[in-house]
Amino acid sequence: MKLFGCRKGWAFLSATPSAKGSFITPPLMRGNMPTNPRYDGQPLLRLLELYVLWAIRELSQESEDGLKKMGPKLQSIYGGDGQWHDAIAQAMHMPEGMPAAIRDMWARNLEIARVNDVTLPPQKFAEMFVDENFAG
Repeated sequence: MKLFGCRKGWAFLSATPSAKGSFITPPLMRGNMPTNPRYDGQPLLRLLELYVLWAIRELSQESEDGLKKMGPKLQSIYGGDGQWHDAIAQAMHMPEGMPAAIRDMWARNLEIARVNDVTLPPQKFAEMFVDENFAG
């Protein structure tokens, strides 16, 4: 499965099922971000994934609670209105309608995955979205 499109543009999903008809999903990495090499030297990467999960309404309550507590600190670093997700949006210069655009893409990608008889877990979508649109 691959997101394709231009960086910082709107990507679309091209689903290619694995031999088992689904995708291997890494652990959700809640609470163990420092031990995952994906995040080495990239402190904003996990926050971007959490932003995507928040936008598609798949963020766990536990994560939401922790991020709300981080809101003032994130605001002091990145700006925004004091909400954690606004600080991330400010840091990345996201357009105002970004959450809705991410939700639309999530819906389209879920349909593509369904048509191809594969599973697209929210965390996998978040990782692919961030890698395609923000990493680099």
